[in-house]
Amino acid sequence: MCAEGCRVIVEKGVVATTAAAPSFADMILGMEGRIGLPRTVLADTGFASRKAVETVQATGIDPLVAIGPPVGRRSYDFRP
Repeated sequence: MCAEGCRVIVEKGVVATTAAAPSFADMILGMEGRIGLPRTVLADTGFASRKAVETVQATGIDPLVAIGPPVGRRSYDFRP
């Protein structure tokens, strides 16, 4: 986010699976060599994965990932 509050998409990806979660951490950490790592990442529900979120957090990045409404127990449920 810039000083004026605008946002810029700095990475994109397309995967041939029903969920993008397995590629989330690799996609974010892959930016380091090109543009540097962000401080915060905003991602949709398809990226929700405890392992991916913990991997990204371990580098000091704050991942903000939508998790959708609670419906039973989901394998990606990483809410406290």
